[in-house]
Amino acid sequence: MPEDIRRFLERRGLIDLPLAREMMIQAISQKGYSAGVLDAMRVIPRHGFLAPVFWKLGYAALDLWTPEGWLLAPETVASVLHALNVQPQDRVLIVGTEPGYLAALLATLGGQVDILAYANPNAEARLRDMGFRAVRFLSSADAAAASGQGRYDVVVATTPVLYVDSALSSRLKPESGRMVVPVGGAYLPARVLFCKMTNGAPTLIDLGAWLATGPWSATTFPIAPVVPMAGANVPVEGRAVPVEGAEVPVEGLAIPVEGADIPVEGLAIPVEGADIPIEGLAIPVEGADIPIEASPSVDASTAGLA
Repeated sequence: MPEDIRRFLERRGLIDLPLAREMMIQAISQKGYSAGVLDAMRVIPRHGFLAPVFWKLGYAALDLWTPEGWLLAPETVASVLHALNVQPQDRVLIVGTEPGYLAALLATLGGQVDILAYANPNAEARLRDMGFRAVRFLSSADAAAASGQGRYDVVVATTPVLYVDSALSSRLKPESGRMVVPVGGAYLPARVLFCKMTNGAPTLIDLGAWLATGPWSATTFPIAPVVPMAGANVPVEGRAVPVEGAEVPVEGLAIPVEGADIPVEGLAIPVEGADIPIEGLAIPVEGADIPIEASPSVDASTAGLA
């Protein structure tokens, strides 16, 4: 472990947990992730990006919320890093807030990392104290100035968006850029999409669910020579990527809208003033009679239900 990281843990009253990290690596090592990605995850102490009181959760296979954003589950992180295939000297842009774990891993893999986000002093101080002083936190003005230095090899978005637009794709190198972005809406769980540019044309790969720890499956498919914009549906494994102003069917269900019943496996989502049968019972709603089947263990007269 680098000396700067060891001292960082000591200042926070934390001990190094190499065995816990190794167990985390062993849990995902059979998924086919590159050795470089796994080696980087062995070096960076994930528990150092949580409040010290939560250090025991540091290597759990969980997505963990922090004041600086999501600390993604280890398998999600490994899948993203493996897809991005960061090489030494790659220019990397992170768009959105995160605790700094992803930035530290990308820098460990050799990337020259810029972060475009709202003020995030805790993550900035954490990365600096760990020795990642070359990681730059950019304001909008800084980002505009940095655009004159050329496009990025890698772009990572840390917050789900409704659709992939030119604000992200225009920052990629058209001949070889790689991007990961979670795409989803208020009622549709986000999917992690990987976009790879080849001679100006993107290819999308669905890496799986955002904020989930289930098994990953990736299906590659070509799309038009432009990254999907508002008003265009892009199929991903039989689903539709949510785009602004478009209805998105999900496995035969309808996206819930105000005042509409939504069937889910024969049940109805409760709406005000409507009775919803569930296994012979009705969900209590104001002003509605609710039948409750008699039970040998309940005296209906004493329960006030006779």
